[in-house]
Amino acid sequence: MSTTFELRTSKKVGYATVQVRVQSSILGINIRQSTKLKVPIQKWKLSRDSCAFKNYARTEEAQSIFRCLNEIEAKINSQLESKGEITSTEVARIVRNATTREQNNEISLADYYHLVIQEMKAGIRHTAKGTLFSQGTINAYIQTYHQFLYYQEDSGELFDFKDINIAFYKNYISYLERKNYSVNTVGKCISILKVILHYAEFDGHLVNKAYKEKAFKAVNRETDSIYLTREEIESIIALDLSKKEHKMLDMVRDVFIVGVFTAQRVSDYNGITSNSIRKINIKETKEGITETRQVYVLDLIQQKTKAKVLIPISSTVMSILKKYDYNLPKLKDLQINIYIKQIARMAKINQPIKISSIRGGKFIVEHKKKYELVYSHTARRTGATLMYLAGIDIYDIMKITGHSNPDILKRYIKADQFDITKKIITKYSYFN
Repeated sequence: MSTTFELRTSKKVGYATVQVRVQSSILGINIRQSTKLKVPIQKWKLSRDSCAFKNYARTEEAQSIFRCLNEIEAKINSQLESKGEITSTEVARIVRNATTREQNNEISLADYYHLVIQEMKAGIRHTAKGTLFSQGTINAYIQTYHQFLYYQEDSGELFDFKDINIAFYKNYISYLERKNYSVNTVGKCISILKVILHYAEFDGHLVNKAYKEKAFKAVNRETDSIYLTREEIESIIALDLSKKEHKMLDMVRDVFIVGVFTAQRVSDYNGITSNSIRKINIKETKEGITETRQVYVLDLIQQKTKAKVLIPISSTVMSILKKYDYNLPKLKDLQINIYIKQIARMAKINQPIKISSIRGGKFIVEHKKKYELVYSHTARRTGATLMYLAGIDIYDIMKITGHSNPDILKRYIKADQFDITKKIITKYSYFN
């Protein structure tokens, strides 16, 4: 299923009319409809990543056209997802409504939401720090945008900026809870909607101020995430995954272990290359004699925060990097999440864990085996926790993880009370 826009012309210069094409081999759909929107042919054919196209996309003419095309695409896809069908007459109506609204300089909240996402993708809209949005952030906006569209469909209303009041807030949360979403998923939908409304107000749209009230809050709850003990990490490393049929498991294991001993996000530890490795000299003085020791570090700029971190390369990480000629395999996050559970099960990490959550507005307690709770992000939590238990100062850990706030880092440290007590007894003589 796809909704695309194309020019049907033999001309190479001048202007041509954009057509929307809706295709689905499964649904037996192949619809073409003129939008009556004319664009410069040479600009349209430019690469979307090129500076020339981005400059064109910033013009008032281009923004008007792309707002209209974004609305058409969003409405068509929304109907296909909710109803599973669409006719040429319905496509024509969607096109007509979108072009008419654009001519009247009107834009709905859903259309503006989609426009913001497109501007993030194109690199036109930047973060508060002036950097590009990460793919993970863009994906979060896309997911919450779809939830907003589903709610519009469910409620039978087309919400405008002025409609987002406390009553909307309560009804939207109630809808998300009926879909049995976790409290953090609901909170994400609200927090991103608040950002969209802030952008809209800044861009000159008349927005209901209710979203700024304390009652219009995005609730979240610290999750019952786990970490792996040093013994469990060693058991994973010790697994024999040399057989040919275990090739993917072997790669996932190696990538995950690098994640543990670097304490980075999966977007940063997955796919490390030789360009990230630096050699530095450290001077050490012992008994009056100064010696210079060479050590290797990973020099990374974190994708999410753009923070620069230098991470000492442990012998375990170095042996893994050597195995791949210093270019770690780049795996999909989904692949890691699937296979790391199998690896943890093979390593007999199967003790029962009690997990509590709020889902659909209800407090739920579940019992799972520990390997079921291992994800790609477990590597970062494990790394931060093991450094803490090893006695490394929390502010030094922050230099490795890239956290700017110790309170946020503390949420990552998942050591249980027994582990913390052992650390205290070992480190301090007070209890001797």
